[in-house]
Order: sequence, then structure tokens, then C-alpha cells
Amino acid sequence: MNWTNYLFAFYVFLLLAILVYIWTKASKGKLDDRIRTLEDKQREIIVLQNDTKEAIMVFETYMYETKENLETERKKIEYLIEKFEDMLEEQEASGGAKQEQVGAEAEPYSVTIENNSEPEDTDKGDLYDEIRKLSKKGYSLDEIVKKLGISKGEAKFILGITK
Repeated sequence: MNWTNYLFAFYVFLLLAILVYIWTKASKGKLDDRIRTLEDKQREIIVLQNDTKEAIMVFETYMYETKENLETERKKIEYLIEKFEDMLEEQEASGGAKQEQVGAEAEPYSVTIENNSEPEDTDKGDLYDEIRKLSKKGYSLDEIVKKLGISKGEAKFILGITK
């Protein structure tokens, strides 16, 4: 073989080496881009994770505050019920004197809240039953009040405790 064949073979080898070099550079650039993309996604995931943790903490704080508010309101309601029971007991104790002051045109009803489901007074039990019956029949609160001659608050209260 003469030297021109060697020179041609050298040029082909050099050309192949240059192509391999260019191809590896291009592949490395794509690999670097993929690595950068994965790193960016990893950062986004970390940010989302931190945001989620913060949202959970805010929600837990909200739930705790809501629980505290509900507990406060429950205590207020218990206090009001106790106060109402005391007022009813006072009204029952002085029922004769107050009725004379008001007059005989309106007969007062008194309601007591007890732990058992049976009322002590049969008149009260009849009133409870009558209110329940009328309510089940579809009478409105105003109709029940007019029909039985009791106050609206009393009817609401009795309907509330009999449910």
C-alpha cells in the first residue's frame, strides 16, 4: 500500500474520532439538561412538601381553636340551662303569688328539665304530649301557641327538649 492509502485511512479515522467526540458532547449536554430538570423537580417537590406541612400545621391550629370555641360555647349553654332551671324553680316556688299579680286570664305553665324522660306533673306531661302531637301533625309553632295558649318561647323550649 502506498502512502496515499494510509493518508486516506488516517483522514477517515480522524473524521470518525471527531464525530464520536461531537456525539458524546451532545449526549453529555442532554444528560446535563436531564440532571438539571430532575434537580428542579426535586426542589419543587421539597417546596410542595414544606407547603403541605405548613398547611397541616395551620389546619391543626384551626381545629384546636375551633375545639376550644365549641367547649366555651358548651359551657355557656350549660350555664344558661342552669340559670333557666333556677328561674323555673323560683317561679314554681312563688307561683301562687305571681298568678294573683298577673290575674286569672292567663294560666302559666312551668317547665322543668329532668334527667328522666317522664315529667312529674301530669299536666306538664299532657302539655308535652300535646305539643309533640301537634308538631308531628304538621302544625306550625304559631298554630301550636294559639291552640294551647302558651308562649312561643315555652313551645320552642318544649319542642327542643323532646326531640
